[in-house]
Formats: sequence, C-alpha cells, structure tokens
Amino acid sequence: MKHIQKNKESTCLTELKKQKGATFDDLNRKEVGESKANLICDKSKAGFDKTNDLFVNPLNLNRIKELEYLPNGEITSNNEKIKRDLKVILNLNEEILQERRAQLYEETRKKIRQIKRSLWDKPKIKKSELQKLKTEWKQRYNNKFRPLCRVPLYLIEKELAKL
Repeated sequence: MKHIQKNKESTCLTELKKQKGATFDDLNRKEVGESKANLICDKSKAGFDKTNDLFVNPLNLNRIKELEYLPNGEITSNNEKIKRDLKVILNLNEEILQERRAQLYEETRKKIRQIKRSLWDKPKIKKSELQKLKTEWKQRYNNKFRPLCRVPLYLIEKELAKL
C-alpha cells in the first residue's frame, strides 16, 4: 500500500487505479453507492478518530518489513497494532483487493519459479535476474508506485534473501 502526500491531500490506491497495469475499477465501491464496509485506505480511515496517526506507516521501512502477504491475497502482520490498522482502520483485506493481491502473488511466484528453473546452475545470473525483476516493480510511473507493488517486492526480496 502506498499513500502519497500531495499538497496536504492524501491519495490512496483507488486514485492510483489508472496507473500502468492497474485494473481497479471496483476498488472503492462507495463511488457506486455500496456500503461503508467496502471503503479502503483514507476513505475507510475517515470514520475513525483523525487525531491518531496510523501505527503502520508506508513510509517507514521497518513497518513495511513487518507486513506479510499470504497466497490468498491477505495482508497481515505479527504486530497486533499493524494488524488492526490493516484490517479495521484501512480495510485492506477487502475482497477485491485480496483477490488482486492473490492473483499478483501467483503471477510473481510463477515468474520467480521460471527464473529459478532456467538458471538453477547459474546463481549469479539468477540473482541478477531477480534484481532486475525487483527494479521493474520498484520503478515509478508519473512519480507514483505501481498499485500493489509490495506483493511482488515481498516475494522477490524473500527469494533474494535465500541466495
């Protein structure tokens, strides 16, 4: 998840949905009249006390490293404060988001497997290919991260740590 501070106005994944590779037409169903239960990010947080900052901060790398992405698309953490922010305040395990993360998780796993199989006997080249894949996902478009980029980065970084 990436929040972007822009002229004192925060934007959320839903506003990044038009970025390259994004298919998020249904992310924030409030726009088409569905219940508040489906609101995510800042729109979900609006229903809570605005004086309290989130414990999970997308700009704090230590907090980001505490996140875990599961194959079913769920985002979680062993840290209870982060888990609360993700599930209760930000509603980041909303069905559409979870489905998209699960899809991206599987696509990334397949790509990593392909790299590992084709370069099983060439560890330096394998590492280089994984680094390239990581760089692709870290790349910004219009100075913004790709939606859900943390899912593939999480998997790639885990794989690189094994090498």
